[in-house]
Amino acid sequence: MSTRNDRLGQFFGGYFHQDWDVEGATSWRDVISRYALEVPGPQVRSICEDLRDWLNEAADDKNENLPPCFGCDYDPRSEGLTERQWVEQIVDEFTHHLRG
Repeated sequence: MSTRNDRLGQFFGGYFHQDWDVEGATSWRDVISRYALEVPGPQVRSICEDLRDWLNEAADDKNENLPPCFGCDYDPRSEGLTERQWVEQIVDEFTHHLRG
């Protein structure tokens, strides 16, 4: 079984790689919507929980940045967000999709 960081690395590396916006997405929210539509609900819930766990752990460490092992090539500073704030918004987006 993969670890939380492995799963998050697959998520960020697979959906927020260097060409994330070439595949038709105009914003990171488009990427989240695509993921929520393509992936079964239990997997979306699992990633959402993994993100929450990372947020809790990062808060304890006073860390605002995603670890390099996640392989994320999106920079949320372009929208005035820290990586932590961006992940909080991703969790909100997933929660919204899971309710809908």
